[in-house]
Amino acid sequence: MAKYTDEQIKKALIQCETEYSCKGCPYEAIEDCLTIRNADTLDLINRQEAEIERLNDVVQRLQYHSRNLCILEKMQINRIKSNSIIEFVSRLKNIVVSKYEYTDIRVFEEIDNLVNEMVGESK
Repeated sequence: MAKYTDEQIKKALIQCETEYSCKGCPYEAIEDCLTIRNADTLDLINRQEAEIERLNDVVQRLQYHSRNLCILEKMQINRIKSNSIIEFVSRLKNIVVSKYEYTDIRVFEEIDNLVNEMVGESK
Protein backbone atom coordinates (compact mmCIF):
# COMPACT_ATOMS: atom_id res chain seq x y z
CA MET A 1 0.00 0.00 0.00
CA ALA A 2 1.30 3.44 -0.90
CA LYS A 3 2.01 5.95 1.83
CA TYR A 4 0.57 9.36 1.10
CA THR A 5 1.89 12.66 2.35
CA ASP A 6 -0.22 14.89 4.55
CA GLU A 7 -0.64 17.27 1.64
CA GLN A 8 -1.86 14.49 -0.64
CA ILE A 9 -4.40 13.39 1.97
CA LYS A 10 -5.69 16.96 2.37
CA LYS A 11 -5.83 17.37 -1.42
CA ALA A 12 -7.90 14.19 -1.74
CA LEU A 13 -10.31 15.36 0.99
CA ILE A 14 -10.82 18.71 -0.71
CA GLN A 15 -11.19 17.14 -4.12
CA CYS A 16 -13.80 14.64 -2.92
CA GLU A 17 -15.80 17.36 -1.21
CA THR A 18 -15.64 20.08 -3.86
CA GLU A 19 -14.92 18.63 -7.29
CA TYR A 20 -16.63 15.23 -7.14
CA SER A 21 -14.04 14.04 -9.64
CA CYS A 22 -11.35 11.41 -9.18
CA LYS A 23 -9.17 12.82 -11.96
CA GLY A 24 -5.87 13.90 -10.46
CA CYS A 25 -6.75 12.62 -6.99
CA PRO A 26 -3.83 10.93 -5.20
CA TYR A 27 -6.16 7.97 -4.49
CA GLU A 28 -7.47 7.77 -8.08
CA ALA A 29 -5.94 4.37 -8.85
CA ILE A 30 -7.17 2.68 -5.64
CA GLU A 31 -10.33 0.57 -5.91
CA ASP A 32 -11.64 1.28 -2.39
CA CYS A 33 -10.26 4.82 -2.28
CA LEU A 34 -12.72 6.25 0.27
CA THR A 35 -11.92 3.59 2.88
CA ILE A 36 -8.16 4.06 2.41
CA ARG A 37 -8.46 7.85 2.32
CA ASN A 38 -10.55 7.83 5.50
CA ALA A 39 -8.02 5.59 7.28
CA ASP A 40 -5.19 7.87 6.15
CA THR A 41 -7.18 10.91 7.29
CA LEU A 42 -7.73 9.38 10.72
CA ASP A 43 -4.01 8.61 10.92
CA LEU A 44 -3.21 12.22 9.97
CA ILE A 45 -5.58 13.53 12.65
CA ASN A 46 -4.10 11.20 15.27
CA ARG A 47 -0.54 12.25 14.40
CA GLN A 48 -1.48 15.92 14.53
CA GLU A 49 -3.24 15.48 17.88
CA ALA A 50 -0.16 13.71 19.26
CA GLU A 51 2.03 16.56 18.00
CA ILE A 52 -0.30 19.16 19.55
CA GLU A 53 -0.16 17.28 22.86
CA ARG A 54 3.63 17.08 22.68
CA LEU A 55 3.88 20.80 21.92
CA ASN A 56 1.46 21.64 24.75
CA ASP A 57 3.72 19.68 27.11
CA VAL A 58 6.71 21.66 25.84
CA VAL A 59 4.84 24.94 26.38
CA GLN A 60 3.90 23.92 29.93
CA ARG A 61 7.51 23.00 30.73
CA LEU A 62 8.74 26.29 29.27
CA GLN A 63 6.18 28.25 31.30
CA TYR A 64 7.23 26.41 34.46
CA HIS A 65 10.91 27.09 33.84
CA SER A 66 10.18 30.69 32.90
CA ARG A 67 8.35 31.25 36.21
CA ASN A 68 11.24 29.66 38.10
CA LEU A 69 13.76 31.83 36.26
CA CYS A 70 11.77 34.96 37.12
CA ILE A 71 11.71 33.96 40.79
CA LEU A 72 15.44 33.21 40.77
CA GLU A 73 16.15 36.49 38.99
CA LYS A 74 14.18 38.45 41.61
CA MET A 75 16.00 36.60 44.38
CA GLN A 76 19.35 37.38 42.76
CA ILE A 77 18.44 41.07 42.39
CA ASN A 78 17.39 41.22 46.05
CA ARG A 79 20.61 39.49 47.08
CA ILE A 80 22.66 42.00 45.07
CA LYS A 81 20.76 44.92 46.62
CA SER A 82 21.26 43.50 50.12
CA ASN A 83 24.96 42.93 49.54
CA SER A 84 25.30 46.47 48.18
CA ILE A 85 23.64 47.96 51.26
CA ILE A 86 25.78 45.86 53.58
CA GLU A 87 28.95 46.79 51.68
CA PHE A 88 28.01 50.48 51.70
CA VAL A 89 27.35 50.50 55.47
CA SER A 90 30.55 48.60 56.21
CA ARG A 91 32.62 51.03 54.16
CA LEU A 92 30.82 54.03 55.68
CA LYS A 93 31.55 52.79 59.22
CA ASN A 94 35.22 52.24 58.32
CA ILE A 95 35.48 55.77 56.92
CA VAL A 96 33.77 57.26 59.96
CA VAL A 97 36.10 55.41 62.31
CA SER A 98 39.35 55.94 60.39
CA LYS A 99 38.85 59.44 59.00
CA TYR A 100 36.81 61.05 61.75
CA GLU A 101 37.84 58.84 64.65
CA TYR A 102 34.23 58.47 65.63
CA THR A 103 33.65 55.37 67.73
CA ASP A 104 30.30 55.71 69.47
CA ILE A 105 29.16 52.10 69.43
CA ARG A 106 25.52 53.06 69.91
CA VAL A 107 25.43 54.79 66.51
CA PHE A 108 26.96 51.75 64.86
CA GLU A 109 24.43 49.50 66.58
CA GLU A 110 21.60 51.71 65.29
CA ILE A 111 23.08 51.54 61.79
CA ASP A 112 23.31 47.75 62.07
CA ASN A 113 19.69 47.60 63.26
CA LEU A 114 18.63 49.71 60.28
CA VAL A 115 20.53 47.44 57.89
CA ASN A 116 18.93 44.43 59.54
CA GLU A 117 15.48 45.94 58.94
CA MET A 118 16.32 46.60 55.29
CA VAL A 119 18.01 43.35 54.35
CA GLY A 120 17.35 40.94 57.18
CA GLU A 121 20.91 40.75 58.45
CA SER A 122 23.53 43.03 59.93
CA LYS A 123 27.24 43.17 59.41
